[in-house]
Amino acid sequence: MKQHWKKLLLSGVVVVMAAVLLWPIPFPSLETGEDVSVTHSYFWIDNTDPSGSLKQAHKSYHCSADSGALAQLEDILSRYSYHRCLHTLFPFLAEGDVGSHQLLFHLAGEPLVVTNRRHLYVGERVYCLGYLGDGAADTLMQELLETLETASESVSP
Repeated sequence: MKQHWKKLLLSGVVVVMAAVLLWPIPFPSLETGEDVSVTHSYFWIDNTDPSGSLKQAHKSYHCSADSGALAQLEDILSRYSYHRCLHTLFPFLAEGDVGSHQLLFHLAGEPLVVTNRRHLYVGERVYCLGYLGDGAADTLMQELLETLETASESVSP
């Protein structure tokens, strides 16, 4: 009879942990009444260099609080959610998995970093976007970049 209770308790702990890790979390609001700047960083391997060095470039965007760009970005983010994962508990596991594109949203509170890989960063915490390799991070990145290119003011090339 004791074994039965141990198995039941262990099953309950597993179910609770799975619910905590996989529960969807909505993105923080971008519409805070303040302007938002976004930095797009992208990385590539330079094949013209014999050592194949990693290159990096940046492009900055400015979205004023009264422009439609923030509303469009907010609408895109509202269609997605993220969730806790093992990387949230053990952030060192996610080191180096930042993807080839990153969007850094400079917000009044915590910075938000969206990557084209499955990880995103809210402040210092690591979260996962999408489930089971569904490609949500790539799709989100494409939508955000298209909106930034068309609806916001580009600050730097």
